[in-house]
Amino acid sequence: MKDFEFNDYERDTLRRYTGRDTDVIVPDCFRKIGDYAFDDNSCVETIVLYEGIREVGENAFCGCRSLKEICLSFSILHIGSSAFENCRNLRGIILPPELTAIENSTYTQPR
Repeated sequence: MKDFEFNDYERDTLRRYTGRDTDVIVPDCFRKIGDYAFDDNSCVETIVLYEGIREVGENAFCGCRSLKEICLSFSILHIGSSAFENCRNLRGIILPPELTAIENSTYTQPR
């Protein structure tokens, strides 16, 4: 868990991923991917979010230019605004069936 930062008072929220791996599996101890958690990470290509994660914060993966694939857990209920903004190589997103809220500009590309 050395590459996964969290606050002492919010241990179930991934605050920041600091690693340089191309393939990332987010541990199942987290319930939320925090705002800007992977922001501008140029290394990550594949991310797996396990069951139990219920929320993806604003700009969580914004600017992950190498991101090609993300496996969202079916337990996700909310995706914040600009969560996947400028993920130029992302091939697509399969939305969880129980998703109750998806904010504006969740997936936008630069012109």
